[in-house]
Amino acid sequence: MKLRWWIVLATALVVCIGLSAQEKSPVGQVVVFEGVTPQNVSTLLSASERLVWDRQTGIAVAEVFGSNLGKARKLKSSTFGPAQDAGAFAAALAVALPEYKSEELAQQRGEGRFAGMQPARMVKPAGAPHNRPPARQRATPEDTCIFEGFEDVPIWYEDGGLWWHYQGGYDNNVGDYFWLDTNCDSFNPEGWDCEATMGGDYGIGLPCGADYDYSTDSWLEFAPWISCIAGAPGAEQRFYAKVQTLDSEDYFFYGFSPTGQDYYGYSYWGNFGDVWYEYHRDLRTWYVLGDLTTYSQVAMAFAFETDVPGNSGFGVRMDDISVNTSPIGIIRVQPVGSPFRLFVSGAGFLPGAYIYIDGVRVPITVYKGGTLLVAKGGAALKAMVPRGVWVTVSVLNPDGTSSTGYDFIR
Repeated sequence: MKLRWWIVLATALVVCIGLSAQEKSPVGQVVVFEGVTPQNVSTLLSASERLVWDRQTGIAVAEVFGSNLGKARKLKSSTFGPAQDAGAFAAALAVALPEYKSEELAQQRGEGRFAGMQPARMVKPAGAPHNRPPARQRATPEDTCIFEGFEDVPIWYEDGGLWWHYQGGYDNNVGDYFWLDTNCDSFNPEGWDCEATMGGDYGIGLPCGADYDYSTDSWLEFAPWISCIAGAPGAEQRFYAKVQTLDSEDYFFYGFSPTGQDYYGYSYWGNFGDVWYEYHRDLRTWYVLGDLTTYSQVAMAFAFETDVPGNSGFGVRMDDISVNTSPIGIIRVQPVGSPFRLFVSGAGFLPGAYIYIDGVRVPITVYKGGTLLVAKGGAALKAMVPRGVWVTVSVLNPDGTSSTGYDFIR
């Protein structure tokens, strides 16, 4: 399968050049979580680079980097080993989820026991649209540069909208399947969503909830270039989705590209289909590409690829896609001793800003410029960040704008 080949390449890239998130912070671990449910697994989906979740036992093995380790700290977990060790993830699976690689797995496919994600690269099909329009922004709140809820028309480029949808390079066994807006289900009650195989010559005739077909290659791209995140102190992508595919066989992918050709991002498989799962990621620490706000423009795409027949499920449903920016952001917290201080690096800091730890203002905040603040306070400050304990650091500007919390451990 085309995507699986790129996943192998992606794994090699991780080992050879490292993840951008590692550049943000060298801390990285393979972690085994217990008691993971559909209600709290969204935290792991957004914090992990790689994940296998056993829905039957609630055990999940995740590869987590940087401050994302703190985002999942409320889940019961135990550290297995350093993420930089290429064999640590496989070793953790063998110990914590031995059934995952057993002969039983072949019999459990289609039953939705396991679900997972991994970093991946996808190349846009040669026959797909490539004449990308200049950047445009929608009329939304000032910190939301793109939003699509599939409620308002036109949606599709051929009708004057902002989205391309097309069948990619595969020869489908019966015809074309496109992403299409439907009222089968939605994140917002009585609204509309977008589904990966409900459009096209053959998909348009499928009833809600129909099993997807095999050998599909359904792409959804935001047609204009995205330039609204360039230079932003903080930026994130967020959407809601339900994914129901064969275990380890068929994939939902989303990613970004500075060229509009090679996309880097994350692929998901298995059963994430019982509730609307929230997916969100920091665009300043994107897989392979690094800080997306340093590019003058990027492209965004979603794809759904399938290869083998089976009791498959409905595929992918997606809703409320947004790309958001923030006027203030933290990219690093560094402790310094003698006397004890915290150097908080980021962007968008204003004179008079204050640093907060777990919602409590630090004794002294010194403004060093728009990209650096220093927390002081000696023993009092040190007591706010006990060694080995995750805390959340944030910055509040005098104009009332606040950064997203940055999870930190010393």
